[in-house]
Amino acid sequence: MSVINNLDTLVQITDHIWLTRANPNIDTPQDLNVCYRLDNGDFVALDRVSKRQNGTYFKKDKELGSIDSQPFMDFIGKLEGLQNSQPAKVITNDMSGQELFDMTCSAFRDTESIKKTAAMLGISEQKARKILITEGLYTCELLKKINSMLSDGMTLPAIGEQLGITVKQIRTYLPYDK
Repeated sequence: MSVINNLDTLVQITDHIWLTRANPNIDTPQDLNVCYRLDNGDFVALDRVSKRQNGTYFKKDKELGSIDSQPFMDFIGKLEGLQNSQPAKVITNDMSGQELFDMTCSAFRDTESIKKTAAMLGISEQKARKILITEGLYTCELLKKINSMLSDGMTLPAIGEQLGITVKQIRTYLPYDK
């Protein structure tokens, strides 16, 4: 996933979905980025559609029609619900750890789902959960059990044996060291 910087070319389609030209310097029919607006105001690219010279948009070889057509809006609805869409990829090399934490928290506040947050950001569900645990935005019964056992002085292997999970799985429920 990439953060969109050319905000002057954005067009709102739904509450969270916006379109922007993939290359705003070209005046001919072109690709559009389908963007999601996070609650912190950042826009992230979820997908791209191509415009043919007859004005019809396509996703790969699937015809979506014009922007106001039902097939196009169905496509947008799937992206907005994060159903059957390819996860967007986060460009983590150019992103600080804090930026990834902020984007994860923002996406989670929007989606209220670890699975949807991970799909939106192109990270694993385990990484999203670990970030949210670190930031104090997520808890569950397993996390409470693990924390209780740790406070009782149990080792990770002993906890894993008692809970029937691996040490690697346990670590996904422990916060990152800051």
